[in-house]
Amino acid sequence: MLLNKLKDVALSVAPVIAIVLVLQLILVIVPSGTPVEWDSFFRFLLGSAVLITGLTILLFGLELSINKVGEESGLALIKTRNLGIILTVAGLLGFFVAVAEPDLLILAMQINEFSQGLLNTYLIIISIAFGVGLMMILSFLRIIFKWKIRPIMFSLYGIIFLLTIILEIRSGGTLFPIAFDSSASVTGAVAVPFILALGIGVSRADKNAKEEDSFGMVGITSAGTIIGVSVYLLAKSHLKFPKVTIANNNLNGVFKPFITELPTYLWQAALALVPFIVLYLIINATILKENKRDTISKLMGFLYVFIGLLLFLLSANVGYIGVARELGHNMAQLGIIPVAITGFFIGALVILAESSVHVLTDQIYNVTSGSLKKIPVLIALSIGVGVSILIMVFRTYFDWLTLPMLILPLYAAALIMSFFTPNLFVGLSFDSGATSSGPMAATFILGFVQGVAVFFGGTTATLGDVFGAMASVTVVPIIAIQILGIIYNLKLKKGAKQNA
Repeated sequence: MLLNKLKDVALSVAPVIAIVLVLQLILVIVPSGTPVEWDSFFRFLLGSAVLITGLTILLFGLELSINKVGEESGLALIKTRNLGIILTVAGLLGFFVAVAEPDLLILAMQINEFSQGLLNTYLIIISIAFGVGLMMILSFLRIIFKWKIRPIMFSLYGIIFLLTIILEIRSGGTLFPIAFDSSASVTGAVAVPFILALGIGVSRADKNAKEEDSFGMVGITSAGTIIGVSVYLLAKSHLKFPKVTIANNNLNGVFKPFITELPTYLWQAALALVPFIVLYLIINATILKENKRDTISKLMGFLYVFIGLLLFLLSANVGYIGVARELGHNMAQLGIIPVAITGFFIGALVILAESSVHVLTDQIYNVTSGSLKKIPVLIALSIGVGVSILIMVFRTYFDWLTLPMLILPLYAAALIMSFFTPNLFVGLSFDSGATSSGPMAATFILGFVQGVAVFFGGTTATLGDVFGAMASVTVVPIIAIQILGIIYNLKLKKGAKQNA
């Protein structure tokens, strides 16, 4: 099983490696091109090997621990029939799985870096995790009381639009992109499998559950992150944030940075995961009451998750983010058209490397009994993410093209389209948008767009200019999957008429 995962992860990361090799070759050959520094380039290649190893171990550990805890907890919670216990544990699970998500840690660290410490890494994490906990409670209430997902999404995004408009006015556009980028921060390799498993566990407890009841929890959770961080950012909106630049790369050599940075990410991986393990032990002692063998198996799984998380954080921060920023910056030197085309292909290919996307497509295939295959979903997501990066590159070039002009109409379109989308695809589309922004997006795509933004922005680049890519990556795939859902529904009706 481990070898199969290694093969799947290697095939997923291969497109990212390939596109970096091609871009480096272009920058070497083109007379006006500036190739990425060779130390950074070879660190990326070594980082890719570390990343493949780390993600393989992480995914293996997730199946042994967090995924099982999610499904079993969802089933056991509903069986208690005690609403107070259900909602309390659901909120705590949401909070701690958000804290354990590597994407959130990476985003929070970058926000801290570009704000020069004015926005605190850990306060960002806590505010987002608090929002996730609240939305997990709402998700359980929705399933228990059979609430429709459309009114919930309209209500949540109504609150979000109000908060972000106030944030836009108070911060002058500086903090708005961060708020929407946060929607992508807890939808990576750890949180998505857990939340999906939790939703399956809750649905299994209800014999009358429908296909669409298995989806929507990730989308609702993603909305909660925006609400949570917006409250924190509003409290900081009075501050004057400095102009941003890409810091000089202080990592020297190829192998040495991985060794010197190891203690930092060792601590961060432990800090992220230990609270979740403690919560599991409490839930196990009070609700699950598993035997010793199953408990030890899950604890071993958590150990794998810890090792995988450590290697992922190390590879992302040492090997990936730096080279992505350099590539974005250096490709932008060739002009807006070459970097825009590059951005499209990076988005379209990188999405294939997202483990959480493959987890979701597997669930879609299983829930629909194989009637909706993985390939159409992957193609729709690939095109959606490619278009979203294309949009973000143009946004960095044209000063008049602001993020609210792009994001708010797109979300409004997604909400309106939900009325014309089959019920199954409403929750599924919002889940798909959230899962499109996993580890690869949080490191490579965000880094690439940041490099482009700093080049075109020059000395006037603001904190808001270097964020916003994840906001686009989240919303465009929602619309792509809704379109797929409408086409899928039309084909079903056509097939039914032919068989009649």
